[in-house]
Amino acid sequence: MDKLSDFFKELKERASNPLFFSFLISWPIFNWKVVIALLFEKLPLDGHNSYTSFIAKQVTTWSGLVGPVLVALAYTFAFPFLRNIIFAFSTWIKSWGNAWNIRMSKESSVSMHKYVELRNTYEQRTKLLEVVIKQESQHLQENEGLRNQVLEAKNGYNEVLGTLQKWLLFNDIKFLDGTWELTYSGNNEENIRVTKLTIKTGNILRSNAIDTLSERRLIEGFCYNLSTNQMSFIITISMEKKFDPNSSFHYLLGMMDNGNLLTGLENNHVPVEFRRI
Repeated sequence: MDKLSDFFKELKERASNPLFFSFLISWPIFNWKVVIALLFEKLPLDGHNSYTSFIAKQVTTWSGLVGPVLVALAYTFAFPFLRNIIFAFSTWIKSWGNAWNIRMSKESSVSMHKYVELRNTYEQRTKLLEVVIKQESQHLQENEGLRNQVLEAKNGYNEVLGTLQKWLLFNDIKFLDGTWELTYSGNNEENIRVTKLTIKTGNILRSNAIDTLSERRLIEGFCYNLSTNQMSFIITISMEKKFDPNSSFHYLLGMMDNGNLLTGLENNHVPVEFRRI
């Protein structure tokens, strides 16, 4: 096993040798007829009944050994010199071209030195412009963020302002100004009573209730709870000839229909309904 490994190692080293590799490349070129015949032709070949006789006829001392060896030697030893000559010539051409361009630039209206200065200035300004554009983009993003914050704050302010206006509107006793229909609900239709009230600045000016004595009804303790959307007030009654401090009625009413319908309890047990008409 070690001998077989050494054999392949030696074969690999020989195949990687430039001279041997060049010989392997040049030999098929000199004996191209043999290569084509082996790959594509079938027997008989030009009167030959075997490949061996055909190869012996085609391969000569020159094509089989001398020619490929000379080409391999030339490629291995002469080509590096030729390659260096080609590189040197290419370098000389580039150097001559640069010198010629410089001479032409000196004779032109803009010298090479001035051109280099202008080019450097242009590059610096280009970099500066890139920085400015980048900063401007950042500023635009920051402004957009600030604008969104302002809009959010504005929406929050409008929401708070709307809530405040609603609280001020419903906490003003003048909100009840107008004509209302007061309905007392009972357990059956016979117990339902309807009364019309006209209210102005807390004073109940007119009622269709039948009273034997002249009376005055006044709304006191009026307030609105924004969190529960409920309205609370007390109606006190005073007689012309007799005053009864206990003649008062407390109302706790929930608001509906934007405040045009109030439903709740009178004195915490009688169901009532105020409807604006």
